[in-house]
Amino acid sequence: MSGKLVALIEYGRRSSAILAEAAGAADFVRATGVQGRKIAPEKRIYATLAVSAEALINTEELLRFLNQLIVLESPPDGFYVLVAAGNAEARTDLFNIEMIAGWMFLNHVLSVNGFLVINGFSDLLTPFLGAAGAEAGARTAVEF
Repeated sequence: MSGKLVALIEYGRRSSAILAEAAGAADFVRATGVQGRKIAPEKRIYATLAVSAEALINTEELLRFLNQLIVLESPPDGFYVLVAAGNAEARTDLFNIEMIAGWMFLNHVLSVNGFLVINGFSDLLTPFLGAAGAEAGARTAVEF
């Protein structure tokens, strides 16, 4: 990625561990901003948020996580958001209205707080995520 530094964090693998993972994820995001500026201060710094659909549906925990992100000192410039799906067939499960609402909410909160948001593998949801504040979206790979 030319002009960007990206770090990967994972959030919400299991509902019983969402809060603990969120705290660790927020610490990692803070460190991403700090370290990225030391390594390449002239580049935009992005942290990748790999979020489970389950975490997007859990509104209370999602809000706690977002509140941790928006108050960080020395945060990254933005986020590359990936919503986890086990396989290609599981991607259809992402068209759940509660999950879409959570994904749009995540994009909106981050963007109104000054973060750039890019959504990976957002396919048909890209226009909706853009309306919620995303800068860009990416499609899944097409097999020939």
